[in-house]
Amino acid sequence: MKIKSSLLFMFIKKSTFLVFLCSFLWADNNTITGYVEDQRAHNVLKNVNITLKNTDFGTTTDANGFFEMDISGFQDSQVIVFSHVGYFDREMTLSDCKKYRTIQLTPTEIRFGEIKVEATQEASYTREISNEITILHEKEFSSGGYLDAADLIVTKNSIMVDESLSGRKTISVRGANADETVVLLDGIKVNSSFNNIFDLSLLNTSTLSQVDIIHGGNLATFDGIGSAAVINFIPKLEQDYLARFYQRFGSYNSGDWGLNFYKQLWNLQVFASMNEGASQLYYIEDPMDAGSDKDFIDRTHSNITINSKSTFFIRKTENAIKANYIQSNRDYLNHAYHDSLDKSQSLFTLKYDGDYLKYGKMSLALASNKETEDHAFRLNNYQDIENDDQIFQSEYILPINAADVFVGFKTDKIISDLKEKILYLEQNHSQLTRKSSDLSAGFKIENNKVLGHLDLRSLGFNFNYKMIADEGDSAYAINGKFNQSKSSYMVSSVFGNENESMLLRVHVNYANDFRLPTPYQLLLSHHYQSKIENSGPFLMENKRSTEIGIDVKSNHNAPMNWSFTGIFFSNAYNNKYREIQLSGSPITFLDHYKDAEIKGIEGKVDLSFLQNKIKTQFNYNKNMIDDKAAFPFKLESKATINAMLLFNHLTINVTGFRESERTGIIYDPEQGLKEIKLEPFANVDFHMEGNFNLWRTNWSCAFSARNLLGGELLQEGIAIRDRRYYITFGVEVK
Repeated sequence: MKIKSSLLFMFIKKSTFLVFLCSFLWADNNTITGYVEDQRAHNVLKNVNITLKNTDFGTTTDANGFFEMDISGFQDSQVIVFSHVGYFDREMTLSDCKKYRTIQLTPTEIRFGEIKVEATQEASYTREISNEITILHEKEFSSGGYLDAADLIVTKNSIMVDESLSGRKTISVRGANADETVVLLDGIKVNSSFNNIFDLSLLNTSTLSQVDIIHGGNLATFDGIGSAAVINFIPKLEQDYLARFYQRFGSYNSGDWGLNFYKQLWNLQVFASMNEGASQLYYIEDPMDAGSDKDFIDRTHSNITINSKSTFFIRKTENAIKANYIQSNRDYLNHAYHDSLDKSQSLFTLKYDGDYLKYGKMSLALASNKETEDHAFRLNNYQDIENDDQIFQSEYILPINAADVFVGFKTDKIISDLKEKILYLEQNHSQLTRKSSDLSAGFKIENNKVLGHLDLRSLGFNFNYKMIADEGDSAYAINGKFNQSKSSYMVSSVFGNENESMLLRVHVNYANDFRLPTPYQLLLSHHYQSKIENSGPFLMENKRSTEIGIDVKSNHNAPMNWSFTGIFFSNAYNNKYREIQLSGSPITFLDHYKDAEIKGIEGKVDLSFLQNKIKTQFNYNKNMIDDKAAFPFKLESKATINAMLLFNHLTINVTGFRESERTGIIYDPEQGLKEIKLEPFANVDFHMEGNFNLWRTNWSCAFSARNLLGGELLQEGIAIRDRRYYITFGVEVK
C-alpha cells in the first residue's frame, strides 16, 4: 500500500508539472513559428510568402527557411497560405499550422501541366512522375452533371470510352487496348484480375475528391511502366457538410439518388455514401422483326462507399492510415434477346503512408478485390465468374543529398473460378490461380541549381522484375502449370527553367516493358486463335515506349493564367495483342497479331480569367497508325473544347468534342473476321447548376443536356449517344 501511495504521489507531482508547463507554453499563443522546406529534397526554402487568407497580414521566410508571425486577434479557424515560385500553394488553418514544426511545399514538377484552381489534394506517389498529369478537382466535376467516372474523363486528351449495352464502360488511351490502362484507387491497383479491365461505370463521381490522369508509361505504380495511362481515383473524405442528398431524373425513365455523410471524430475522418439508380434503353426498330413490344433494356445499379482516414504525428510530420470500401452491384436485362447480367464487386483497401523526414518515406498497402458475374445470353449460353484477388505492396524512398533511392515489393494472388458455355465452344469449368511478385528499384538525381537557361532538373532510372506462376485447368499450361519471369525498365529526364512570369519544362521518357494476359484471357484466346489464322504458341508481348513533352505555364499570380502542353509519343509492339469482338456475344478475346507501331501527338491549351472564374481548355490529339488492323476501333484523331464559368452560386459548363472514323474487327464463325466502320461523331454537352443557402442548409438545382447535336451512335440497334436531358435536386445539411 505504501508503494502504491508513493507512486500515486509521484504521478500527481508529474501531472501537476506537466499541466503547469503546458499552461506556460500555451500562455503566449499569439505567435507561430516554424520552417518551410521542399517536400522531396528536404532543403529549406527562403523567401516563401506566408499570408493570412483574405487579409494584408503576412511575412516571408529568412535564409534558413525560418518564419515567425504575430497572429493576435485571429481565430484558430483562420486560413494561412504558403506560396513560392515553382511550388504549389499550401493552405491550412492556424490550428493545424501550430501542430507542425516544418511546413513542406510540393514542387510543381509533379503537377506542372495544369492551371491551379485551388489547393489540390496531393496523391501519394512515392516516385516522382515526369509525365503530363491531368488533374480533375472535385469542384470541377461535381458541378458537371456526370453520371459516372467514365462520363467524367471521356473528353480528355487521347481517351476513348467504349460502352456496352449492359452499361459496362472501359477506356483506351493512345490507341492501346483497354487492359493497358491501369486504374488505381488512392494508389492501389483495382483492375479486374480476371481480364485486367476496370469497369468505370461502377465508380460514382459523388464519392471522389480528385482524379489524376497520367498519360504514357510512368512510375505511379508497379504496373505503370508499360501502361498506356494510369488513372488514379482519389476517394472523397473531408467535406463541409454533415449530410448531402440528391435526386436525379432524366431521359429513358432514368433516375438515381444518393446520400452522403461526413463526420470527423478527433483525428478520424469518415465519409459514407449510398447510391441507387435505374434506366431503360429502347431499340429504334424491332430487333427480332416479331412485332414484340419487349424491345427495350432494363439497367439498375447500386453502390455503397465508406472512406476513412486516421492521422497521427511522428516528430511533427503527419502520418496516415486510410481505409476504403466499395460495394457495387449492377443488373442488366435485354428483353428482346433474353440477355441478362448480374454483376457485383467488393473492394477493400488499407494503406499506411509514413514520412520520416531525412529517413525517407514509406507506403504499405493491402487490397482485396472480389468479383462475381453471372451472364446468360443467346442460345442458352452462359458465363459465371467468381474472382478473388489479394494484393500486398510496399514502397520506400530514401533521400540522399540530391538523390532519391527507391525500393518496392508487391505480391498478388488471384483465384478465378469459371463456368461457361459460350457460342461454338463446349461447356467448360475451370479454376485458374495466378501468383505474381514484383521487385522494383530505382534512383533519381535532382539538380537544384538551375541557371537562367534550360538545365537538367532530374534524371531517373527504374527497374522492375516480375515473376508469374499459374496453375489450374488451362489448356495453355503444360501439365496445368505455367511459369514466366521478365524485367522491365524506364529512364526519365526533366529539363526546366523558371522566372517570375513563366515556367518551362521538358521531359523525355523511354520504357521497355512486357505484357502477359490474365489466365482467363489466355484460355479464351486459345479456343479462338486457331480458328482465325494464328495457331502457334501465345507469345509474350513486348513494348518499347518513347515520349517527349514540353510544358509552358504562366505564373499563377498573373491576371490571366495560361498553360500549353505538347507531347509526341511512339509505342512499338512485338507480338502485338489485339482485341476482337465475338459476334453475337459480349465476349472479347485477344488475337496474337504481328509487330505493330503507333505514333501520335497531343496538344492542350488552358486559359483562365478573373481569378479562375472563367476557364477554357482546348485538346487535340492525332494518332498515326500504319496498320489499322492492329488497333481495331481506335481513334485516329480527337478534338475537344471545354468552357466553365464559376460564380458564387452559379456554374455553367459547356463541352464539345469530335471523334474521327473508327475501323474495327469482329469474328463471325461462319464468315471469319469482318471489318466494321463507325462514322465520325461530334457532340456538345451543356450543364448548369445553381445553389443558395438557407439557415444551416444549402440547396441546389442542376440541368444537364447531353449530345445536343443529336447525332446517334448505334450499337446493335440501340442509340447510345443520342440527345438526353437530366434534372438534379440536392440539399446539404451543415
